[in-house]
Amino acid sequence: METIATLALLHSQHMADRQQCSCIFDAIGQDKDSATLQHYMLTFWKNDLQKHIDAEDHILLPFLHLHRFNSSYIHILHREHDTMRVLAQRLPLLNGNGTSFCKTFARMIDEHTSFEDEVLFQKMEEMIDARDLVKLEQAMKRETVGME
Repeated sequence: METIATLALLHSQHMADRQQCSCIFDAIGQDKDSATLQHYMLTFWKNDLQKHIDAEDHILLPFLHLHRFNSSYIHILHREHDTMRVLAQRLPLLNGNGTSFCKTFARMIDEHTSFEDEVLFQKMEEMIDARDLVKLEQAMKRETVGME
């Protein structure tokens, strides 16, 4: 896939998120114990993914509303972000019996980031002026730095 220069930060974050998912899938394939997987997923959520999702909610979603972007895409993003939050809240409750849960959660993250990269960002590039996309990128950088 061709990288959209004005959305490089988001694309880069998605690549990192998919790499984390790949590590989770590898660990599952190596029969790592469920408690280790849960710990890894929870750490991934708290240290990386939650910040990314929050930044998208605070910056990307309002940006899309402002530019009168297709509401179906906005609803998908909002719903999937909420679902990821619910799944993350349940991680500590699995008591070491969550291999299937972790696999499902990682698959959702992988599919969500792929959707954003391959569908959403392409539509944004087609419909929104490049200068506005650069402003979005700058706002996302400020939000992400502020959350670290």
